[in-house]
Amino acid sequence: MAEFDQYGRLKNKNYRAQPLSSFTSSYTSYSSLYGRSNLWSRLNSFIENIGEWLRDNTEALSNNIAVGVFFLVCAIAIIGAFAVWIDEGFWSFVVYSIIGYLVMYYGGLIVTGIMMYVLRIPIFILGLIFYNAYVLLIAIIISLGVLFYNVKDWSFKPTDPCAVNTTTNIPTTTRYKCTANTILNVRKEANSSSQIIGTIQRNAIVDVYDISNGFARIKYKNQDAYISKKYIVKIY
Repeated sequence: MAEFDQYGRLKNKNYRAQPLSSFTSSYTSYSSLYGRSNLWSRLNSFIENIGEWLRDNTEALSNNIAVGVFFLVCAIAIIGAFAVWIDEGFWSFVVYSIIGYLVMYYGGLIVTGIMMYVLRIPIFILGLIFYNAYVLLIAIIISLGVLFYNVKDWSFKPTDPCAVNTTTNIPTTTRYKCTANTILNVRKEANSSSQIIGTIQRNAIVDVYDISNGFARIKYKNQDAYISKKYIVKIY
């Protein structure tokens, strides 16, 4: 133990003070002693473990997924073969099985081999996204931003008072009543010698779009037609 004289000087010159323990070691000891750590740190560590696992097992995961898809397709093909047997008979089942076997053996193996390499890219990217909690949070924010930007119905569009109204104007009509003695001829053109395409009974109500040169323009069987102005009266 260190001893000091009356002036505060160290009596034993060979005495060496013990170094202070570092903050990190103290914090680590405290955490290990009580089993507690910051929630964000634990979450970050968990996400880092997921990302590291994805990056370390990229090749194995892509191979397993590709092989799993291959066997799933084989199972579906086998079920389809039995369905053909039930619906179309034994020989159709045999033909289907032979063709299916050749397609699955050659085409399936090629596609599976391609998938083994192609799937490594998204798995590795996913591993980078799970690099830590900060990267994952940024990726989620960017994804939500892209989602909200593409959904046009959610975006706020202020009303522009100077905007041109592009709504199609519906022509206005005025109602008239036919006053002919029996029937009124409906003509294709606005003249008395034009082709007659129909007739209107007395007291019938017609919608007139406009009147010019003694003829009223109406709609007859979804086409423009004309009747004489003399034999109609406006309904007030």
